[in-house]
Amino acid sequence: MSSHSRLVQAAVILAASIIGAAAQDRAAPMSSEAQQPAAPLHLSSEQEKAVWQRLNNYPIDPPRSQLAVPVGEVLPKDVPLAAIPDEVAAEVSSLKGYDYTIMHDRLLIVNRLDKTVAYVIDGTLRRNN
Repeated sequence: MSSHSRLVQAAVILAASIIGAAAQDRAAPMSSEAQQPAAPLHLSSEQEKAVWQRLNNYPIDPPRSQLAVPVGEVLPKDVPLAAIPDEVAAEVSSLKGYDYTIMHDRLLIVNRLDKTVAYVIDGTLRRNN
């Protein structure tokens, strides 16, 4: 086999492996840290109360928005989010990897990858419980 034939064969093998690796990367799941749960987020009333009490005391900058966004909707890009603090995620492990914001006295738990509202805690129900 001539050196030119070997070079062409090597180039074809290299191109095929690059294309295969790119296809595999697209099909491969994301890292577990960046991945969000596929199932809907559910919290018990005790977990809701604990999360509300902890996160409602964290400062959110800029001031809290008055926009009403239901579960399943995507927040506008200009709505600032804060990461769920590690100590809260340690207490309620299903919140790991989520962000949050507070709007209309409602704590919105948000998928940080696509800004979809995953869960809402109504502060008016949690304040005196």
